[in-house]
Amino acid sequence: IFSPVAETFYIYGKVNAPGSYTLQSGMTVRMAIARGGGLGESGSDKKVVVTRAGKKVKVGLDEPIQGGDVLVIGERLF
Repeated sequence: IFSPVAETFYIYGKVNAPGSYTLQSGMTVRMAIARGGGLGESGSDKKVVVTRAGKKVKVGLDEPIQGGDVLVIGERLF
């Protein structure tokens, strides 16, 4: 029996549950933030940086993420 390795993404910064998670089909940045426990008290959905294949890319909240993506949620200024 062959079972392929599930793709993962990583999320850290100002989220409630940072870590690595299994990528679901059609998962968006917004869904990934929710999977990471939602924004922390000082987290900002306007300060999301995605690193893909070693390069920072600009993505909107409703754009899909890819396996290996690293999402960093920044801090909002009060």
